[in-house]
Amino acid sequence: MTFSRKYAKKRKAVAAQQVLKKKLALSHGGGQARRLAATVTSLKVTFNGGQWLMRLIFAVVIIALMVGGWRFRHEFTLPIRYINVEGVVNQVAPSALNAVLNTVVEHSMFANLQPLQQRLLTLPWIKTVVVKRAWPNTLVVHLTEMQPVARFNQGLVLTRDGLIFSPPSLTHVMALPLLLGPPDKALFLWQSYCVMSDLLNPVGLKIWRLSLSPRFSYEVMLNNGLVLMLGATNVTERLQLFLKIYAQQLAPKIDQIAYIDLRYPSSLAIGWKDTSR
Repeated sequence: MTFSRKYAKKRKAVAAQQVLKKKLALSHGGGQARRLAATVTSLKVTFNGGQWLMRLIFAVVIIALMVGGWRFRHEFTLPIRYINVEGVVNQVAPSALNAVLNTVVEHSMFANLQPLQQRLLTLPWIKTVVVKRAWPNTLVVHLTEMQPVARFNQGLVLTRDGLIFSPPSLTHVMALPLLLGPPDKALFLWQSYCVMSDLLNPVGLKIWRLSLSPRFSYEVMLNNGLVLMLGATNVTERLQLFLKIYAQQLAPKIDQIAYIDLRYPSSLAIGWKDTSR
């Protein structure tokens, strides 16, 4: 065999070894790729499983909170232990007030407070009721009473804002002036009383009864029993005329006068008491 043939044969052998190495290298790289893909797939499965577990835990927590909230709102959970009453309450009987308040003691703080408010409003003299919760076991009840300024017609009482109501007793209001007139004119009658009182007070005269007829004619009875007939028009001017004559002539004789009729233009008529009896 010649040298050239030996060299060619040797080169073929070397080339065959290089090809074999490349195939082995490619085969080895493909295995790594397959192992890497398998690892990524495994990570994806693990990650997706974690999300499902977190959702399950979240759902369990929500259900537990709902069940706990229902139990928390149960009738015997957080019972009302104390009731604080605020506001000035002079006319309402303490026994009547306590009877209503005791109906909610030991009830849950989550109970509907509207029925309690409505029952308190039915008590005599109560004007407004505000009920608030003071956690964890106290109710705060703020009450305001009617503020009467006058008796009105038969058995009724009038407030400053024109509200008419019927108290169970008039014992505490008998010292108030009496207003007589149509119910829809109650506030108007009270305002007229205030204007007339401002004119009469400086001379020591008080209105005991003020009447307004269906024809809007005024009649005033003073605290000394004197009756003033003022009519329906120019009432303020007529009252001022009385005060002028009263200061000049009538004051010393006022106990002898039964009434004074001021319904005449620029004059008046005096009715004297019968002293012959």
